Amino acid sequence: MKAAVLTAHGDLDVIRYVDDLPIPEPGFGEVRVRMKAAALNRLDLFVRRGWKGLELDFPHPMG
Repeated sequence: MKAAVLTAHGDLDVIRYVDDLPIPEPGFGEVRVRMKAAALNRLDLFVRRGWKGLELDFPHPMG
């Protein structure tokens, strides 16, 4: 799976493009869809900067 991921909290240099993430298997009652594009929003900026009290595992996919 391809994704823009955060490697840590910080400035723009913590964003990396990766193309080898494992494709998650859908759970019961879920489906997998093919995506051509995804959008980022203001919340992604807050997450990148390190929102107080937010705990993330890195690398963390954006979007």
